[in-house]
Amino acid sequence: MESMRQSNGLAPFPVRSESVYDTFGVGHSSTSISAALGMIAAAEKKNEKRHVTAVIGDGAMTAGMAYEALAHAGSIDKNLLVILNDNQMSISENIGGMRNYLARIWASKTYNRIRESGKSVLTYLPGAKEFARKAEIHAKGMIAPGSLFEELGFEYFGPVDGHDANNLINILDDLKHIHGPKFLHVITTKGKGFAPAEDDPVGFHAINKIKQEDLPSYKTTEPKKPTYSQVFGEWLSFKAKEDEKLVAITPAMGEGSGMIEFSKEFPDRYYDVAIAEQHSVSFAAGLACEGLKPVLQSIVLFCKELMIS
Repeated sequence: MESMRQSNGLAPFPVRSESVYDTFGVGHSSTSISAALGMIAAAEKKNEKRHVTAVIGDGAMTAGMAYEALAHAGSIDKNLLVILNDNQMSISENIGGMRNYLARIWASKTYNRIRESGKSVLTYLPGAKEFARKAEIHAKGMIAPGSLFEELGFEYFGPVDGHDANNLINILDDLKHIHGPKFLHVITTKGKGFAPAEDDPVGFHAINKIKQEDLPSYKTTEPKKPTYSQVFGEWLSFKAKEDEKLVAITPAMGEGSGMIEFSKEFPDRYYDVAIAEQHSVSFAAGLACEGLKPVLQSIVLFCKELMIS
């Protein structure tokens, strides 16, 4: 870990040249579903039987690219598993064992065998198949928040406790036997098991080299120098006081961009559009068309996404 981000050290994100287990080079938070779909499509072209899984975070699910990939996957019926790592309850709150139990049933071989057998029987009963379909959708809709993913063509399972390893392994094993697009929603705690990260998930968001003396217990008498982000944030607030037409936009980088104080001081002039770089630029253009002065903050890596699109 101490070599992270150092010359000849470990890369902070997956790099294909670094390890055979880095199956895709990650440059953006929301690419996993698209990449995985391409991989399973390629495997089928080569007559290879593979289980392909895409893992994506709840924050990354705010990007339009993720939904473009979901819509495509649902329309071509590939045998893809998408795992949503939900660690901020932004999609659904974990309410205990009942949903874990139902997810286990929906993912089980027995349940799906009965479900498929029922479909074949209902084919011979006029109107019964459509009635059963609506009944199942209604029942799931009352219990699980997966109707959006179901409408996109996925079988939805969850939410389940992402830290219950034994239950999760059983579910993943069962999901191997279900054909078509599948969506597993797991609830986790960011930084689970590492107290400093659990207490400060924002500060420990980006992986870096970690030494014992770098942990919060380490103290120094030297005053910290302001970061570039802090200087930018102070400048932005200063200019906003001079010009009421100035507004600020960030694609889910409020802390990293130094805009937190601005957001508190000018909440009605601050827009966090989530991980949506393409939208952020056009949104800023719309504001400018109407006479406002938008300041859009984004990191260089995200700007590359804009150039590609």
